[in-house]
Amino acid sequence: MIDKQRGIIFATVIAAIVIGFFLYFFYPLKKTKITQTTQQQSSVNLPGKAPRIVGYLHTQGTKIFDSSNNEILLQGVDDQRMALGNGTNSKCYSLADETTFNNISNWGLNFVRIAISWANIEPTAPLQGSDGSYTHSWNQVYLSQLDSIINGYKEKGIAVILDMHQVKWYPRAAPGKTCPEGIGMPPWLYTKFETAKVSKKETPRCDFFNDVQEPGVSIDQQDSFTAVWQMLTARYKNDPTVIGTDILNEPNVPSKDCPISPSVLSSFYNKVAAAIHKINPDLLLVFARYQDDTTPPPNATNNWIYTRHIYPTGWENNGLPLFQQAIQNSKNWNVPLWIGEFNGHNMNSASNKSADLSKMIQFVHDNNLNWSWWQYDQKDSDSLVSGKDQQPKQQFINLLQAGLGFAH
Repeated sequence: MIDKQRGIIFATVIAAIVIGFFLYFFYPLKKTKITQTTQQQSSVNLPGKAPRIVGYLHTQGTKIFDSSNNEILLQGVDDQRMALGNGTNSKCYSLADETTFNNISNWGLNFVRIAISWANIEPTAPLQGSDGSYTHSWNQVYLSQLDSIINGYKEKGIAVILDMHQVKWYPRAAPGKTCPEGIGMPPWLYTKFETAKVSKKETPRCDFFNDVQEPGVSIDQQDSFTAVWQMLTARYKNDPTVIGTDILNEPNVPSKDCPISPSVLSSFYNKVAAAIHKINPDLLLVFARYQDDTTPPPNATNNWIYTRHIYPTGWENNGLPLFQQAIQNSKNWNVPLWIGEFNGHNMNSASNKSADLSKMIQFVHDNNLNWSWWQYDQKDSDSLVSGKDQQPKQQFINLLQAGLGFAH
């Protein structure tokens, strides 16, 4: 009887040792693996926050991935302030500062589209040497300020896409005003047009895409534009905070006033993109198509993103069809879609603006679209802040935060 009891006790002890051994050596490993997986997923997609961007990105079909092959959504804001002016008066543009950096970080956004302008970068024409080469006089003050802004975002873990911006094609003198009207190309390209008072406002734009040599200007327009991007790409080559290049804001061709062949625009994109990727092949490249133009995307290199800017007057009858068309283009071309600018300032007269904005954000979220809100600051009814102290407009902040992260 005693021997039997001893046998039972001995068997129980052995069983306990075996179970304890199994739990000690195997269960913690399983538990740790689950925890690590959860942490990896949460670093990509935290509720109420855009997925963090670490390092360069790459495209695969209609999606964007980071270097660890985690899917990424671009969810951010546009900032036009540095694009204003013509390079001769630094008071015409303004800079992002610590308040800006903190706001964008605290709101949970993951990138900023910084608008810059060729006029500010190169306010004087390049000089041609006896050997035919050109020496560019870059605006070092402006570039140093851009460096500081990019560093400010880097400290907050916010990525940057540089946008070569234009509005009305190039800055023109405004009667009675210190700062010019218009943004974009340097005025030294178009001195003859200003003197002759050209009646057709689209002539300079058309000449640019047709690569026409302007009167009194020795350098090729597109070559000089490409040189700007080459300089910027080299300047930030070793800084993955800068993840992409929006090659030219709203080229808006072909159009009624500038009926160029769609292939001309693609050739322009291919020319500039090849020069950029020769220096840094990891950058995202952004191309646009005007309105309902369905010409296939440029193909000189990879990592293309299709951008569409949408300012609907309402949701169901105007906004929804525009978003659906852009999504269909993205699928047809097998490239990611980025709604590079959108807000509700064209809905201001609508009584149901708030409801339509909510529907628009819900649609963007449900379809996992990349987007950036127009804009952080400046004279826009739907900007995210107001006043020199950058007071957040909470109704828009809350709206955007409802659309952050992936829809599951």
